[in-house]
Amino acid sequence: MEVNEHSAKLDGFDRAIHSVRGLPGYSEKVSVIEQGSDFFFTSSKWIITSVRTDDQQAVFLEWIGQAGGDRLVIPPAVVKVIYRHHNQFRTIGRKLRGQRAADTRKRKQVAIEEDSQPETND
Repeated sequence: MEVNEHSAKLDGFDRAIHSVRGLPGYSEKVSVIEQGSDFFFTSSKWIITSVRTDDQQAVFLEWIGQAGGDRLVIPPAVVKVIYRHHNQFRTIGRKLRGQRAADTRKRKQVAIEEDSQPETND
């Protein structure tokens, strides 16, 4: 089996991303975040590549900082957990906002009913 020179230079990150390109239903979204210094990180750059095919989804994460960088392939099972957590947070937020809206409507309705009652002179 002959290995071409280009494929021999690819690391696991490159091989993983190249292996999904061209699969049925392939789509890719790339976001780049430049982050200044804060409490946790020095100035850095994050490149997030989200990939979806008909069968799976994966996230390719690249971090570049002053001390170097790293690249990580987040496996499909981990991506599913992250998405599930995100959706659960959204569901909780919607429920809380819905409850607050219902409470507000209820208070407004009580105020309207109180204003519409005839005054009695005792």
